[in-house]
Amino acid sequence: MFAAHIVSFFLYCLLVPLCAISPEIPIPFWALVYAPVLVTMSTVVFTKDGWKTSVAFVLFENAMCVVKLSALISGLFELSDAHEWVVTKKLGNMFSSSSSSSNASTSSTTTSKVCRKIYFKELSMGLFFLFCGVYGILQHQLVHYSLFLIAQSLVFFAFGLNRVAF
Repeated sequence: MFAAHIVSFFLYCLLVPLCAISPEIPIPFWALVYAPVLVTMSTVVFTKDGWKTSVAFVLFENAMCVVKLSALISGLFELSDAHEWVVTKKLGNMFSSSSSSSNASTSSTTTSKVCRKIYFKELSMGLFFLFCGVYGILQHQLVHYSLFLIAQSLVFFAFGLNRVAF
């Protein structure tokens, strides 16, 4: 499990975008195309209507590798956020602030006042992917390759601005 998160992070979140900046670095076609297609196909085949969401799934999984690697490192080194479960923290704080006697009246005001947390690691990855995609288009005319990087940056921005609901 440790190796899978590290390999996916370094390959799809660092090496692939850096190749748009410096196209002299060759990535084998099997690593760039065949490996993600096989993973996607294995997921799509066993999911109902999986073909409709296959592109979003690939972009989501690439963005999730940053979250998984960060959780792996914080758990491995027992950092302060190792025992934090983000989904429970977001929903738990929202529901714990309303009192049990006036649940119906304060529930709507509590949900409208929830402040969304901003995740800077994901925003910085989004900026990195956006920079690599725009640079690849402007300097090296890698249009198709850069469109993937720009789409991936939009997913990272959605993660960073906390617009992804689990």
